[in-house]
Parts: sequence; structure tokens; C-alpha cells
Amino acid sequence: MSETTLPREIKDCPPSCKLVYYALDDHGELTQGDISEITRLPPRTVRYALERLIDGEETVTVRPNMADARQKLYQTSK
Repeated sequence: MSETTLPREIKDCPPSCKLVYYALDDHGELTQGDISEITRLPPRTVRYALERLIDGEETVTVRPNMADARQKLYQTSK
């Protein structure tokens, strides 16, 4: 992993949220499946972490995947 500093907003988040944030910061835009594969977290845990990072902490942004409309792409909002 790169030398990523956690945003202040997620310092108190569960470890799964931090791991998802680090994966997005290191790899750029990813789908939920990509995040699950990279972090080896279960899909449900990834969904929970993303919900928390998007809604509560607003440290991750989401947009539609133009290549596959069934999926969304997530990235850190630096």
C-alpha cells in the first residue's frame, strides 16, 4: 500500500471501512466486486463499508459504470 493518510472523518470507522478506503485510494475507481476481490472482504461487508463511507463520512464518491450499467464505480473524493 502507498503512504496514504486517513481522512480525519474515518479515523473512528471500523477496520473494514479503512481497508476499503485504502483499496480505492491505491487502485482508483473500482466496482464492489473489484473491492471485494482486492481486500478479500465478503461482498456484504464491502457494501456496508461503502454505505458508511458515502453517506456518513462522504469520503467516497459513486458514479454509474458506463461499460456495464448494472454496476457502479467508487473512488475516493480527495
